Amino acid sequence: MKKIILSLLIILLTNISFSQTKTVSPNKVFASIEDYKINKPIDGISVYNVDKSGIELNKNGEKEKFKPSKFPYTYFTKENGMLMRIFDGDMYYVLVEGSLCYYIKIKEGQVSYSGPGTFYVNRYSPSDFVPTDYYSEGLNGEIKKLKDKDFETYLGKNGLAAQYEEDKTKREAKDSVDEYKMKLKNKTAKYFKLINEKMK
Repeated sequence: MKKIILSLLIILLTNISFSQTKTVSPNKVFASIEDYKINKPIDGISVYNVDKSGIELNKNGEKEKFKPSKFPYTYFTKENGMLMRIFDGDMYYVLVEGSLCYYIKIKEGQVSYSGPGTFYVNRYSPSDFVPTDYYSEGLNGEIKKLKDKDFETYLGKNGLAAQYEEDKTKREAKDSVDEYKMKLKNKTAKYFKLINEKMK
């Protein structure tokens, strides 16, 4: 019985750490972050295509493409419901949202879900660097590069530093360099979510 209860607790904690925070409409554009939070997209506009060069919208049946720097909105969702954000002319995937948000810049890599609550970042070329981690305080905050010392500060302030240090990421023999890096990024996302739980 104890083993069953322990297994259920592990499943529950995993779902808390990795599940999506809300249900949102895919391929939609939002006039504000408040509208996104209540899932109120702009009528008559949908996202037709997104790539690192820009966003193509379908406006009442007519297609129009924008560079990120010229896009008239800040928040929109992709076909899988993932939130995207425009900041200072660049486009970002929002991997974790909350008091502390976690991002990957679309110019540096392509993000997809690799399973329930986990993601994978594909480099555009094998010669490209692994995409940088970015963060902001809130979905309206300035997006900055995530430095180790900044992350350590947030972990420490929220009593998670020791847990993070003990939570080792194992590289298995079958793991490629990219696969191991993705394990590390999913660990980062996990602790962003734990920090957000502490900050509520």
